[in-house]
Amino acid sequence: MNKLTLDSEVIVTWYDQGLDEDCQGSSGQCLTVRELYNDHLKKDRNFEGKYEPVYNDGDVDVNGDVDDDKFIAGYARGLEAYEQGINGDIVEDIIEYFSNADIGYIMSMEEYSKREKEKDLVKMEKLASKYAKIWGCTAGSYTYVKLLMSTLNDLDESYERESGYERKAERWAACQYAGASHSYWSDEDFINNQYSSSYAELTAVFNWLHLNCPLLMACIQEEELAGK
Repeated sequence: MNKLTLDSEVIVTWYDQGLDEDCQGSSGQCLTVRELYNDHLKKDRNFEGKYEPVYNDGDVDVNGDVDDDKFIAGYARGLEAYEQGINGDIVEDIIEYFSNADIGYIMSMEEYSKREKEKDLVKMEKLASKYAKIWGCTAGSYTYVKLLMSTLNDLDESYERESGYERKAERWAACQYAGASHSYWSDEDFINNQYSSSYAELTAVFNWLHLNCPLLMACIQEEELAGK
């Protein structure tokens, strides 16, 4: 983990339902280290001894002793300085506390972004491979991209036909004839969901190819514009 400060944004994931009622059920929260301490950790007072008291001149006598009132005041000032990040290392203590208490884990935004990109990469590679198997070609190849674009066009045309007035009227009449007019709307929902699911997958692969194969995509789009 990169060096964090009190104002660094982090992703906090709790292993259970949280430390208190305020964070029950929370997972993957985005907040600053300061907010994490103030909102969830401060009242536990598990950081006693992680900072030194801050005494004013004259608080400590020649023997190194200090009376009770000045001792309490010194520790109060020490705590305030600690929570400002200038008396001890509160950020390091928070990270250590999470590691040792087994209540959750903290990720920097950089780590979180890297992990999410890796997850997206695995997801997209699986999705791209799915269609490569269907089409019998290599994912990311020229043939693959052409088939992807053709499938997207066919899907749009098919949906346009299915969602047209004439096809809807035919389905409505069929449901009426079968005495199941109530099923018309569930059938319509099925058609819409089927299209949306396929379209979302195909466009996700299309966008992924733009990011990972920009030259190939640019060449094919030029061909399309040229009418080849």
